[in-house]
Formats: sequence, structure tokens, C-alpha cells
Amino acid sequence: RDMAGFVADEAAAVRAAQQRARVEAFNRRQRRERGYDDGDGDDDGVRRRTRAASGEHDDETRSGDAASSREREEPPQCRICFAGAEDATRGRLFSPCLCRGSMSHVHVECLNAWRAMSSNASSSARCDACRYVYVLKRARWATRFADPRLATVASVACIALAVVVSGVIARIASARVVAPAFAAAAAALKRTGTGTRTSGVVATLERLGSPRPTHAWRPWYAANGGGFPAGWVEERAAAASTRRALERTSPAHLEFLFYRLAMWTPPWWNPGGAFLDAFTIPRWFLRRAWIADALDALVTGVVLVGVGGAAFDVVGRLRRNFRSELERLAFPLAAMFASHGSPILRVVAIAGLMYVYYITHEIVRSRARTVLTKYGEYISDVRPRGAAEIEAARRGADAAVVADARRRWGARYFEGW
Repeated sequence: RDMAGFVADEAAAVRAAQQRARVEAFNRRQRRERGYDDGDGDDDGVRRRTRAASGEHDDETRSGDAASSREREEPPQCRICFAGAEDATRGRLFSPCLCRGSMSHVHVECLNAWRAMSSNASSSARCDACRYVYVLKRARWATRFADPRLATVASVACIALAVVVSGVIARIASARVVAPAFAAAAAALKRTGTGTRTSGVVATLERLGSPRPTHAWRPWYAANGGGFPAGWVEERAAAASTRRALERTSPAHLEFLFYRLAMWTPPWWNPGGAFLDAFTIPRWFLRRAWIADALDALVTGVVLVGVGGAAFDVVGRLRRNFRSELERLAFPLAAMFASHGSPILRVVAIAGLMYVYYITHEIVRSRARTVLTKYGEYISDVRPRGAAEIEAARRGADAAVVADARRRWGARYFEGW
């Protein structure tokens, strides 16, 4: 929206505040007049008592008294769920702000849910209608729980846990279930027949059932102090053989499938790579097989979480608005893959990981606000206070609306209002 729209909204808010102030002043004046009418020395009161004694009826007085009595006798109800005080599951019915009439009461659970789910950050501290700041009492642990850095740390921890768990599960499933199953199927089919079609299927199954690359070169590398005996020629030859082994590995091992599609040889599988030569990185992770296996599992988890998050986002957008998102998202992605090929998976995985972090952060922040408002904060009831104090607070809340609008948009927009 443009500037004019925001100015119009703020002007409407100021007019509403002024109108509310005028209505309240009118109501106070009416109440004072009705109080004076009931006095003994007032002529209207004398005439009214005279008409009542003579049997005449004052319809206006009766209607006003009936309306005020109905207002007093009407049981209070929640302004959010419209239930009364008898609904014990929603907590007590109280007045957290200066709103009146049907807006004066709300359940504790309803208000906490509203504060936790509202997109406006100020809604958790003050009323959106009368702008009254809630009287909050917070526990000691809730002060640290309200720290916004908590959502960031918890989101990173959740994503790290998801990466580790998914990587370990995928590694165990591919190495001990999927690849051995393909290898067993290839061996069984090879024993049954040797036709042309059968040989092609057997070759495919053997390819899918091939094991992970061997770590046999790592002890030699470690025994020679991080190098090969004959120098860089053997080192480059070992690197070439390692890359060929990576290419021949079964696609059931997701990390090596990603290496192949992304056209990337990780440093822990490339003893003579240019990456290690360009940067003086210690090569201790090349000497132990378990380090390479752990890093492969982490890569698998990152790919699963990142690509899965990107796919979830794309499918969700297409389901909400297929035609628009097809033009805005699907076609550009297809063009990226067509122009750059499979290495674009690196960008997709990183973008998907960022999307997963954003969603996780929003969920954690929402849950933290829910727990904080439900168990860590207590809002006091403002009704037991004196009438003069409540009226002063109401005038202060109305003045705060006008002052906030003037501060945000300048006094020149509100001249003459």
C-alpha cells in the first residue's frame, strides 16, 4: 500500500479516538443529568414525581431505566468466544483493559491465545481497541524465555537434529538394506538366465547394488605423513581413481548421487584436489575413514532436509495458486536446470535449508509465545481500581493514539482535526 493509504488509516484511527472521547463525554453528561433529575430540589424531578403520583407515565424515563437495568442485569460474556463465565475450561472472565460494554470482559485462555497468535507484536502488551497497556506480571524464567534469541538457537538445534537423524537413517538404509537388496536380486537373476534383456537388467541391478567406495588408500596416506610415497604423480592417480569410484557407486547411496549430480568431489574424498592445494587446510580428515563416513552422513541429511523443504514449498505454492506460481516459480526453476544443469541442485539445497529454517523459526516462536502467555505471564484485572483512576487511564490511552499518529506521520497531516 502507498503512503496515502497509511495516512488515511491513521487519520481514521484519530477520528475514531476523538469520536470515542466525544461519546464518552456525552454519556458522562447524560449520567450527571440523570443523577440531578433524581434530586429533590429539581423541577423536572418534582414534575416527574407529581405525574407518577397522579398516575401519569414518563415513557422516556421508564425506557431509560429499563435499558440501564437490562445492561446491569445482562451477564458478562467473552468478547472473543462470546461464552459466559460458566465456561470453566477457558479460565476466569476478567477485564484486562479499559474497554466497556460487550468488549469489557474476556477469558484468560482466549486472551492468551489472541496474544500468542496475533501478527502484531504490540498486541501481546496492550489492547488493540483502547490502546491500554496490560498490567503484566512475569515469572523469573519467563524473562529469559521471552528472549528472541531463544527461537534462533532452538531453530538451529532442531534443524541440526533433523539433519543428523535423517542422514544416519538414510546411510543405514542404503548401506544395509537397499544396496544389498539390489545386489541379491542381481545375483538371483544372473543364476536364472543369461538372455539379452536379462543381462541388461542384471547390469542395472548390479549398478544399483554396488557398495560404497573403499577406504583402502587412507592408511597409506596416513602412513606417509599426508602424502603418497612417490609424490604428486601417485597422488593425482589416487585422486582420479577415487573420483571414478565415486562415479561408479550405487545411486542408492544418496550422498554419492548428490556428488555426481552436483559435479562436486568433496575434500575428504579428494586427496589430490585443487581445493586442498589452493587453501592450506589440514588434511587430518583424509586419514580416518570414520570422519569421511560422518561427513557423508551430514551431507545426506543436508540434502534431504534442503531438497525436501524446497519441494514442499514449491508444491504448496502450486496447490494454492497453480497458474500464478507456475509462471513465477516453476518456469524459472526449469530454466535454471536447463541452462546450468544438475549442479543447480547446490542452490536448491541451500535455498530449501533456508526455507526450513524460516518455517522452524516461526513455529518455535509461536510455541514459545504460547507457553509464555499461558504459564509465564499474569495479566491483572483493572476493574477493582477506582473510577477516577480508570477514567484517567482511558484519557491517557486516547491521547496515546493521537500522539502515536502525530509522531509517525507528522503534525501537518492532522491540522484541523
